[in-house]
Amino acid sequence: MTRLHKNTLWGLAACVGILVSLQLSLQLQAAEQVKWNQEKLKSILLTEVARLGRVASNEVLVNAVAKQNAEKLTLETITARDKTWTTTDSSDSFKQAMLASEAGTFLQNLISSTGSYTEAFITDNQGANVATYPLTSDYWQGDEDKFIKAFSGKTGNVYIGNMEWDESSQFNAVQISVPVLENGDAIGVMVVGVKLSHVLAKQLEELL
Repeated sequence: MTRLHKNTLWGLAACVGILVSLQLSLQLQAAEQVKWNQEKLKSILLTEVARLGRVASNEVLVNAVAKQNAEKLTLETITARDKTWTTTDSSDSFKQAMLASEAGTFLQNLISSTGSYTEAFITDNQGANVATYPLTSDYWQGDEDKFIKAFSGKTGNVYIGNMEWDESSQFNAVQISVPVLENGDAIGVMVVGVKLSHVLAKQLEELL
């Protein structure tokens, strides 16, 4: 192998090494940015999170979640309901019954009483819908971070999702998940969509 060929190979190896290092650096920066955004959102929405925690402790919601947990739905039943939910329109009797329930009416009043929220729903300990307003796109949330990280193995935690465009409300919004607690243990989760305009208003308040 000639010295020139060796030098060429070493040069290529060095370039690959630089590219790999740069890629890793960018990935770490992106991860740090996501972490910063989450922490910043938590800071801005601290008051909102505390308020939603109090809302989730309302006996109407707690009782509704506890009642569904007592039914001990099988994953087969939940999966079947989810399939029906995603293939039927809003006139479906199961969906209408959920909207009209005491907990559903409570959530509707929560949304209509303020211009800050786009949606609200509660789940049982498996992530299946208990009540919602308006209707969610699917019935089972158990495989999503909004449930998994907020339920946190019955420990309960606050989870704030990424800012996204909400098709149903036509607003940019962020979902905040808080646990529904009973005797200190998480028995379900409440998820509320908060409008971006409300988030920005909170940030402006901090600067003034």
